[in-house]
Amino acid sequence: MATPPPVAEAPAVLPPAKAPSKSKNKHKRKRSGKKKSPAPAPEPCSPPAPIAPEPTTVEDVSGPAPSANDLSGSGRQYGRWGIVVQTAAMAALLLSLAW
Repeated sequence: MATPPPVAEAPAVLPPAKAPSKSKNKHKRKRSGKKKSPAPAPEPCSPPAPIAPEPTTVEDVSGPAPSANDLSGSGRQYGRWGIVVQTAAMAALLLSLAW
């Protein structure tokens, strides 16, 4: 079997790239065609669960209700101490680095 003679490859010539269009207001162009109707919402398989069950016993609690972030309510008394301790620790760290 004889192998075919090597073929000289032609240099790759790329066509000139098209410059991006500089037209403005592309977002204002109207789309041709029919508008698609929105998909119907899927119906739930089961009825929605009640949001919160009604309490059977009502406890008499005096005072304001605790906030959502602090269920114990003690953070109202000591809430600023965290900032004070953090500021003191930062000041001590900066003073130790300054020496």
